[in-house]
Amino acid sequence: GSFSKKRWGKEVTENLIDPLVGGIHAGSVYQLSLAQCAPQYLKAAQNKRSVSQGLKAQMANYTPSGNPAFYSLGNGLSELVDALVDDLVSRGVKLITGCESSEIVPFGGGYKITTTDHAFEVEGVICATPSYVASQLIRPVSPKTSELLQTIDYASPIMTLLAYRDDAFPVPLVGSGVLVPRPNRTLATAITFATNKWPNWKVPGETILRVSAGRFGDNRAWEFSDDALITNLEAEMNQILGTQSRSIRSEVVRWHKRIPQFKPFHTQLIQRIKENTPKGIEFAGAPLLGVGIPACISSGSSAADRLSRHLSSPR
Repeated sequence: GSFSKKRWGKEVTENLIDPLVGGIHAGSVYQLSLAQCAPQYLKAAQNKRSVSQGLKAQMANYTPSGNPAFYSLGNGLSELVDALVDDLVSRGVKLITGCESSEIVPFGGGYKITTTDHAFEVEGVICATPSYVASQLIRPVSPKTSELLQTIDYASPIMTLLAYRDDAFPVPLVGSGVLVPRPNRTLATAITFATNKWPNWKVPGETILRVSAGRFGDNRAWEFSDDALITNLEAEMNQILGTQSRSIRSEVVRWHKRIPQFKPFHTQLIQRIKENTPKGIEFAGAPLLGVGIPACISSGSSAADRLSRHLSSPR
């Protein structure tokens, strides 16, 4: 936030940069790490006297692929989970669900994982949970790692799907959505035109919006019941998009403590966590590299590679 405010002013920062960069992380650019959340801006500042010139230089080397900007799976992202489960089972991997892990303790040169129903003796562990869960699990093994993991904050956004008749809008919706700047003080922080972004969602005669509400430090949306939240968001859709009727269907999905906040020096924090974690335990998931699927896959692959090297090395 201070980086962009110094260069482009408060108005640009709060009405453009914060909705774009802060919105992705359900946070505020004044509290997020530039290196972690907007590395292209940092690179531009390091390579050019003018950040704007640096960004223009980056764009000059960019060649559009012509492919869609957004991808998903035809029947939802659960397809990815189902495919992974099928692949793992076919490889002989034992999957245990429906039991909560409570702690990881040293045991016989490896570790013991205690759950509600079982205790598992293992050589190594990859912990792919929110950092506040990992903090509790690893406390018996490394109090210092537990303490560091606990410093990562989380936002709790709420996603609401609103289905409208096409004629509820004064004009057809164009683009993939709109971002709502923080000074507007609305509950909605972003509106995705879901049936534009993912055409396979389209039902003849209907338009679906996915409305994000809440961000780090702003939990007003959580004070409402689902019905009251829908009513308030419908009123905001009238103000922002000019909708002329109520939605015909709706669904509220509450994401409690789901989006990690990458504060300044997050990369150094993750390095300290790794340095204080005993060999044979690795971490993966959104708190490390980012909340997107590619970032989570990358962190998981890296964790698996490190653990594999450790287990195959002489001990």
